[in-house]
Amino acid sequence: MRFFAAVIWVLLNALPAKAETVFTVRGPEYAGDTRMDYDYDVMKLALDLTVNSHGPYTLQKTPIGVNFKRAVEFAKQGRFPNFFLRNMVSEKSMNDLIPVIFPVERGITGFRVALIKSNLQDEIGNIEDISDLRKFDIIQGIGWPDNLILRANGLRVLTGPSFPRIWEMLVNDRAQLFLRGVNEISAEMQSGPKELAISIEQNLIFHYPFPRFLFTSPENKSAVNRIKAGLIKACNNGSFVKLWRSYFQKSLDELKLENRKMIHLRNPYLNAVSDLLRELDQLPAECREIRM
Repeated sequence: MRFFAAVIWVLLNALPAKAETVFTVRGPEYAGDTRMDYDYDVMKLALDLTVNSHGPYTLQKTPIGVNFKRAVEFAKQGRFPNFFLRNMVSEKSMNDLIPVIFPVERGITGFRVALIKSNLQDEIGNIEDISDLRKFDIIQGIGWPDNLILRANGLRVLTGPSFPRIWEMLVNDRAQLFLRGVNEISAEMQSGPKELAISIEQNLIFHYPFPRFLFTSPENKSAVNRIKAGLIKACNNGSFVKLWRSYFQKSLDELKLENRKMIHLRNPYLNAVSDLLRELDQLPAECREIRM
């Protein structure tokens, strides 16, 4: 009997370990860039909660220097295994890639505050409405979905190839406002070049609906199902909201949003995906998009 038990033990332990599935998220665009840290931690949370059901994993980042436009192309090409990146939900993004239907940012990136050249606070702080805003040039990154939204509202938009270059363009008066999500701007000020006279505008907040999901290649449907299952678990056990607050609550408090004038912009690119967005209403309230 002991002999047979020993044989079974040997056979079981001789079985090869289940291979780890490799997942990829976007890495930093430049040295000190922390914007994609949240993507990494959200993915890790979802993957950790699905190890028992889906097996072990490895989570890696793309090499430094991949901007958003290149990242989208890499995702479409399948350049990296199970490569996920955050992108706005729109008809175009849905045609190119497939989403994890879950509001990983809870819509917070649609609430925007501007980075400006410090000596322009009085001029920009007196903006009252979108008509006033149209007198200024706004700069955003190349290939960002924001560009289409802002232009659809009749605003003048320039683009820059990288964050350091965008900051330089602000200082050199090529543009006057760089709109950043209220979840992003404080960390970017801390990591940005201190020698440039750039500051956070104090009086205004801009809003346009900007739901963002994690997207990946259509070849990665099983990976999408795993991430969705993990995020639902994280939503139900409270760990998703805990992670969200650890990243964004401090910035929300520091910006004193309740004291700012809100200027609403429309996002015409959501009309084609309205049915998809209604699926989010089935989530627990604390995981849905925030309201201000």
